[in-house]
Amino acid sequence: MGINAKEIGKRIKAVRKNNGLTQEVFAEVIGTSLTHVGKIEAGMRMASIDLLVEIAVKCNVTLDYLILGR
Repeated sequence: MGINAKEIGKRIKAVRKNNGLTQEVFAEVIGTSLTHVGKIEAGMRMASIDLLVEIAVKCNVTLDYLILGR
C-alpha cells in the first residue's frame, strides 16, 4: 500500500463533483489556483497535507478517504 497521486486525484475530483462545484469554484473554496486543482485531479501533482485537510473540512470527507480511499 502506498500513496497514489492519481487515485487521490480521482477521489478529489469525485468529491468536488459530488458537491456540485466546478474546478474554478473549488479552487476558490480551498484557496488554491485552478491550474493546481487540475494537476491534482489529473494525478500530475500531489496535494499538500494542508490542502488535503482543507478539502476534507470544506467537503465534509475524511483524510482517510482522500488519501487511502476508505
